[in-house]
Amino acid sequence: MTDAYIPVKGDRVRLPPWSLAEHMDVDYVGRTLIVGIDEEGHERMMPLETDWVKVVKPTPLPNLWVNAYPTGEAYGWNTRARADGFARDGRMVLLHIWTDADGEDQMERMTP
Repeated sequence: MTDAYIPVKGDRVRLPPWSLAEHMDVDYVGRTLIVGIDEEGHERMMPLETDWVKVVKPTPLPNLWVNAYPTGEAYGWNTRARADGFARDGRMVLLHIWTDADGEDQMERMTP
């Protein structure tokens, strides 16, 4: 059996009943309590002796330019110039997909 996870300063954690969007960035771990900043920027103090779950930051999306066609076909390229260069007639939309500096996934519809 593995030991229970004990948060350390700098970890991002959540409790099992919290939604996947809820978390707390650990600022201090004492003998019996944990202090951190939640996703809304509020300071929280919670008991340490609970089943904390470490939140693993997802891998960022690659910077991708996608040509999409009415047939359902879609082709991704690593630059807009390549996407434009390989675009076929009938391109329905050009999508730009990436993860920003805050770790949020983004998608923008570009003018083809």
